[in-house]
Amino acid sequence: MQVHTRILLGLGAGAVAGGVANVSGWEWLQELLVGLEPVGSAFIRLITMIVVPLIVASLLVGTASLGDVRRLGRLGLKTLGYYSLTTCLAVGLGILLADLLRPGSGIDKATREALIAQSAGQESTLRLDEHVPTVREVLLSIIPRNPVQAAAE
Repeated sequence: MQVHTRILLGLGAGAVAGGVANVSGWEWLQELLVGLEPVGSAFIRLITMIVVPLIVASLLVGTASLGDVRRLGRLGLKTLGYYSLTTCLAVGLGILLADLLRPGSGIDKATREALIAQSAGQESTLRLDEHVPTVREVLLSIIPRNPVQAAAE
């Protein structure tokens, strides 16, 4: 059996076992699954460690296989266009869904007033005396000082 098939079967078996343990309330199954959790967490962490070198290697091999530098420019423009298009679609979809669903509109007036009264004494997350970053600072913060550390995080 191929590795990806075994991974998918394990994922499905874990989901089924978790659902059964949650619904049935069997203590022995819940304890077994809690005991197996570190194995799954270690597996996910190991896969995460592989992702960054794999992406870097794929980019290097792909760039080297293009041969002509002009093709890299066209590919870069196509990639930037695709990225911009999908970003605009995601933003548009988010705005559309927020407008259609109107989150929070189903809260009755008494609950809304209770929530407002409950949070009235709390400080705002943004204080007026705090430094608000400028557009220049935000754009510069996008570029990491240590790309290896940024990729690892």
